[in-house]
Amino acid sequence: GRRCAAAPDSRELLLAAAGRVFARRGLTGGPMREISREAGLSVTMIYYHFKGKEGLACRLVDQAWSELLSGLDAWDADRKGLWSCAKFRRLGALLGRHLGRGSTLGALSQDPGLRRFERLRGRLDEGREEVVTVLRDLLAEGQRSGALKRGFDLAEPCRWMLSMAACRPFPGPAPKPLNDAMLLAGRPWDEQLWLAMADRPAGGVRTA
Repeated sequence: GRRCAAAPDSRELLLAAAGRVFARRGLTGGPMREISREAGLSVTMIYYHFKGKEGLACRLVDQAWSELLSGLDAWDADRKGLWSCAKFRRLGALLGRHLGRGSTLGALSQDPGLRRFERLRGRLDEGREEVVTVLRDLLAEGQRSGALKRGFDLAEPCRWMLSMAACRPFPGPAPKPLNDAMLLAGRPWDEQLWLAMADRPAGGVRTA
């Protein structure tokens, strides 16, 4: 016979509702009553599954970081246009979807009340550093292949990428090798990054 799709359980409903509410209103502006109402459940279910708002937000952050890491795996697996400008633009779009305005990670990371939630801050910092590590490993592969320039530490450009994707100012001057590229006015940040890092960006901007 036909197999019916399983209905989402209460934990999944709460996570989905919290993601929408936090993206709209932030962490402190999104009350638990609104989350539970949007999920069609009682507030007590938030305490049952997550022990409160911070536990719910932590689980949501873990899920969001995991989805971003899966996206980076897929980006790396797509060998079309390897180390081209177009591939860097796809990377920028991926990071922007997960970290930019309207995203769960973007809303929670920039919430003014985040300082009150120590455990959540830790989850955000840990996830960010894990993404930096993965990005650094991916770009190191490009250096080993000769497609990207060598002679500089990759960690800071990766942190710069996350700041740009999240529409946040980078603390300090742009890291090497971005100094010269930052003078190229009018170009998107991911294109600037490619122009700075590509070993031989023939013809200015590659599109394939």
